[in-house]
Amino acid sequence: MNAYRNRGDERYVQHLVALLLAFIRDCPVEDGRRMPRINNADTLAARTIGVEGLTRIGDPAIMWDLMVAMRRVQRWPGFLQYCIHSDAVTPDALATILTSLVEHERYIVDAVEVCEGGNHGTRTGATALELAARFPEFREWETWADRATADLLNRYHWHDTNPLGFIYRDGATVEISPEVGRGDYQTLLQAMAWVRRMGRPVPRQLLEVQEKMVEYLAYISWPSELEVRRARWERGEGMTFVAGVPRVGRAGEDMGPGLPGRGDLDYIETGGRAGVVPEHASYPLRSGAPCHAGTYFMRSDWTPEAVVLQVRFGPIQYKYSQFGLGDVGDVGVWGYGMHLIPHIYHHPRTGPFVVYGDRSFAGDGQSENTISVDGVGQGRANRVRRADAPLDNPWVTTPVLDYVRGAYTFDPERVQATHTRAILFVKPDYFVVIDGVQGDPGTHRYRMKYQLHQDLTAEVSGTRVTGVAGDGPRVVVVPSRNDLSLSVVKGRREPTYEGWHLCAPDEGVPAPALIYAWEEAAPARVETVIWPVRPGTPAGLTVTRSVAGDVVRLTITRGACVDEITCGGGGEVALCRRVDGRVVAEGVSA
Repeated sequence: MNAYRNRGDERYVQHLVALLLAFIRDCPVEDGRRMPRINNADTLAARTIGVEGLTRIGDPAIMWDLMVAMRRVQRWPGFLQYCIHSDAVTPDALATILTSLVEHERYIVDAVEVCEGGNHGTRTGATALELAARFPEFREWETWADRATADLLNRYHWHDTNPLGFIYRDGATVEISPEVGRGDYQTLLQAMAWVRRMGRPVPRQLLEVQEKMVEYLAYISWPSELEVRRARWERGEGMTFVAGVPRVGRAGEDMGPGLPGRGDLDYIETGGRAGVVPEHASYPLRSGAPCHAGTYFMRSDWTPEAVVLQVRFGPIQYKYSQFGLGDVGDVGVWGYGMHLIPHIYHHPRTGPFVVYGDRSFAGDGQSENTISVDGVGQGRANRVRRADAPLDNPWVTTPVLDYVRGAYTFDPERVQATHTRAILFVKPDYFVVIDGVQGDPGTHRYRMKYQLHQDLTAEVSGTRVTGVAGDGPRVVVVPSRNDLSLSVVKGRREPTYEGWHLCAPDEGVPAPALIYAWEEAAPARVETVIWPVRPGTPAGLTVTRSVAGDVVRLTITRGACVDEITCGGGGEVALCRRVDGRVVAEGVSA
């Protein structure tokens, strides 16, 4: 098709027409209707015809899974748009192709309720809407549009009021992964654009879901993502509206949504090139806000120099578990233009690093920035794929501090232990990770990990580590206890992989991993200060710790600034900041 558009050679159209007519003749819709509706051929082949079915050209398992049928419906109108005036498109050929499009649409519309969850279901409805909008000449277009819209309203819906709905009230999808969520959001925008093209009003419910979805995706953006969006804008790929809907560009990430009163979202989605600076930096936006996804962002500001920490306490990803977001309590830290403590972002299912990708549940569960007990890391045990109610994790955001807390209970058949992790953001520039492990009586072995970026070199002084990258930003990692043993591991393969940053599922770059180990009878407690340091700023910091009963007091000193942090046995935290002996800020976590 593109060759004909660029060259004008009629032979290209003749070839395309022959291909289309041969397909319509050899793979009739009836073949598809005789088979169960399914999303993809791999699943169908495994269930009904064996994997060898995938090697048989023209097998209905390949030609009539929903995803392939939808792609045809989306591509064929383009052929008509550019080639319909060619002499090769005879009246008989045109009638045959249009008839097949109608049959395709009936096939798809009849299957809008087949997918019981996930983004394949939204794509089915959106595709049915697309063909209805493109061909108002078809007598059935309104019926198609009605059925597709009704299905999308069931899916783009708060999940606890509809079994097909897969959007949490905080705007995340049940699949959790932002990459997948961006695709779901793009599908929603496309569906809304087709509704408008048909001259219909967009249902209010879809507008509400759109706002929550883009809010979630925007506010959990790393500073590097904002820079990418700014660059796209500067290359002329900025916000454009078509029929009142933002044109979706590369990855759908460079346009502002243009929602009334939400200039903050335009600002984030355009990398600061439109809209207004958001009032709130951390996410969720307000203290006590209900959170289903369990994704929390602590952010100093909306500049590229921002200090940011991400932590997750929510459900496991629904699918695509080879891609990031880590285990319960896994942290990632950004500061001054660099991902200083990255998540193990890629989690391969095959290849040399498969056992290093804990989210594939192939390894020992110790590759994440978390704590393991007696050699046991996190796994499938006690994990859910979906939150049926907001998570019971305290979340507080104030001008002085941010605070969140969550927990993970290990597989009881392997070890009786629960790890509780709280994160305190002492604004504007450092974090305190507060860990506690409850377990059965007796001494246990604990392992705590922080994986540094591959561009950092670890400078060690006792248990204190400074990650240094030339004249760039640094990160200081200081546990509150001096009785921990520290190993810095980089690029190890035997006996297990350790000290790698996975830049791709099958590509690891050696990077220093800080492994802290100790033995102690439960309960065990340790606090760790993580301080991203601005280039050119002295990295002097001291941490002292005192314990009285179940209360831990930390004193963190940086020059004339002294922060006193009190950690109660119930998880509550209080902060008092003094500069030159004068109290300048106070805050509590509840």
